[in-house]
Amino acid sequence: MVPIEIEDVEKMIKGSFDENIFALTDAISNNNKALAGRLLEEQLSAGLADTYLLNMFIRQFKILLRIKQAIENGQTSRQMVTSLNLHPFIIQKGIGQARNFSLIFLKKILDQLVKIDFEMKTGRLDILTGLNLLLAKI
Repeated sequence: MVPIEIEDVEKMIKGSFDENIFALTDAISNNNKALAGRLLEEQLSAGLADTYLLNMFIRQFKILLRIKQAIENGQTSRQMVTSLNLHPFIIQKGIGQARNFSLIFLKKILDQLVKIDFEMKTGRLDILTGLNLLLAKI
């Protein structure tokens, strides 16, 4: 039987990244590059899988794009809850974030995230480099 070392336990309990992923996507959505960069590093050092992080970025910007389109179509937040099938809290938070971006910009960000995903899957780019480049563009 192999004894359990302190390092083994620390690897298992490093940080709670579920809560912080939302702070990271909030920082990105609110155009706070410095905070987003710091939170990105924290997430990765906490052991968050870079693919999970990329998927959360994609999810967040898809939501923001859908909300922005609904805003431009004149929908109220109540109508968005039904039409977008999202929780009212997500809608309210997303409305504030979506106002920070134009529809064209959100589409470009989502396009960049899809390219990062493709380039990572084809071995041309690591996610961390791709996400840092993306943060620099925001």
